Parts: sequence; structure tokens; C-alpha cells
Amino acid sequence: MAEDKGRNAATAVDADDDGEDDVRLRPRKAPAAKLTLLSAELLKASAAALDAVRSRRPLVACITNVLSATRVADGMLALGASPIMVQDSGEATALAARCDALLANVGTIDRTQAEALRAAVARANMSSHPWVLDPAGVGSLALRTYLARELMRRFPAVIRGNASEILVLAGVVGAEEGGRGLDATVPADDAVRDAQRLSQVTHAAVVVSGASDFICVENAPVVAVRNGTPMLSRIAGSGCLQGALAAAFLGVLGGQERLNAAVAAALVLAFAGERAASKAKTVGSFAAALLDSLDSLKGSELAKGGKIDILK
Repeated sequence: MAEDKGRNAATAVDADDDGEDDVRLRPRKAPAAKLTLLSAELLKASAAALDAVRSRRPLVACITNVLSATRVADGMLALGASPIMVQDSGEATALAARCDALLANVGTIDRTQAEALRAAVARANMSSHPWVLDPAGVGSLALRTYLARELMRRFPAVIRGNASEILVLAGVVGAEEGGRGLDATVPADDAVRDAQRLSQVTHAAVVVSGASDFICVENAPVVAVRNGTPMLSRIAGSGCLQGALAAAFLGVLGGQERLNAAVAAALVLAFAGERAASKAKTVGSFAAALLDSLDSLKGSELAKGGKIDILK
């Protein structure tokens, strides 16, 4: 049954409406050799990526959920990145041409912002600047669901979502069966198989966030990040922040290092959240402690305390 569902997912994400002026993506005819991953190497790469963000301060253009814009900006600044929020189509296009990376989050979309996203993604691709697609809240709301499915065919380096969002994006779950608002209705590990197929079709690193975060890239084992805390799900915008951190890491690593960027984003947020939760007992104090933890986190601490499993 799971295999049938997966085959349907691959068909759904590969299909386009006949009248849609879009890019059709298909799995490569001759896939690269399967990558061999080691937890220690990924931890070391994440630590190095964190230090690189601190030193290089990548400029990240953010078209994002207005609900989480402050959380995203504060978190990225605490990490060491330089975010700039934009909504106008002209500004988005100009910024995408000179930024180090782009965040495309559809969480509170309107038609004006949708055009800004299309324009920014097109310019980012023309400029060879990597970008992140965050399909926040896709499901029963038609505009964001259609737009996210359109944008996923335009070569994002990373796609980040909770399990419900990833299943809707992959076409496994119908829009009317999606998540409840921004909340997932299924656990993250239920979406891993379909996230793998989504990564094969889009060639993106696909992050499924949850109690454990799972990162899928084509021709490689699934990476599971085991750090974290339930407190992250109790503050608005933590998922959006994860997508923004992925954009920051892409800004210093480049689009070819999408796996390392995605793993670093998941690990840094989970590790910082875990450390913040050890000091804060309420939601309000946790939100402040999370920023402090992101601000003070060192690469050496991440390499020592990060928990990564490679799933065979």
C-alpha cells in the first residue's frame, strides 16, 4: 500500500497542467552514485557552516509569513546572517539578483506577494542564487497550495515543511486533507518515504520537521536530527525560522551543498531549542532563551552535542 502511494506521489509532482507555463522536472536518466554519509562528518560540516555564517554574514532576501517575520529576522540576526524582508515585486526582483540566498515562504500569501515570489524566484535562478521553498500552511487554502506546487518545479535548493505540508506538496494527500492551519496532523516519520520521492523529482533537499527532523536528498540515505524540544512547537514561526536558517546556510555553502545546508538548519534550531528549554520553563521565557541560545551557540558545541542518525 505504501509503495502504491509513493508511485502516485511521483506521478503527482511530475505532472503539469497542459496550459501551465512552467518547468517540467523529471528524475535524472542516469542518477549519480549513492552517497555514503557519516554522522560525524555531518556534525563537522554543520559546525563549519555555523562558523561560516558568523564570519561572512550572508544577505538573505526574505519573502515570508507576516506572522513569523519578526521571529525569522531576530533568529537570523542571532545566527549571524543579514536578513532583509521584501514584498514588492520590483524590490524582490532587484534584491534576488544580489542576495546570497532567497527564502520563499507562502504562509500568508496574497496575489501581490505571489507575483513577488514568482519574480524573485525567477531572478534568483537567473543569478544562480540558491533559494528555499517553505510551503507553510498548504492544504485547504487554494492560493498558497497552487503557488507552492508551482514554485517547487522551479528548482528550489531546499524544501522545508511539516509532514502534512510535505504530503500535500507531493500530491499524496489531497488539499482538503492537509494540515490544520500551520499544524501537522501526522508525525514526521509518516512522510519520509514520500519526501524521498519528492527530492528525487525536484532535486531539492527536503526537510520534514517534527519531533525528529528528517532530511531527504536523492541518491543518499535519510538523515534524522534527534535534538529538539516540544517547546519549539508552542511558539509561532519556529518552522518558518528553520526554513530561514536553511537559506542562511545556503548563502555561505551554495546550492550544490543543499544537504549540508538543510542538515545544519535543522540541527542548529533543534540544538538551540533543546538548550533553551533546559533554562526556560514557560513559553514566553523560552522564546527569549531561544534567541540567546542561537546567539551564543558555537560550532564546537554543535559538533560535540549534536545527535544525528543515518537511516539505512
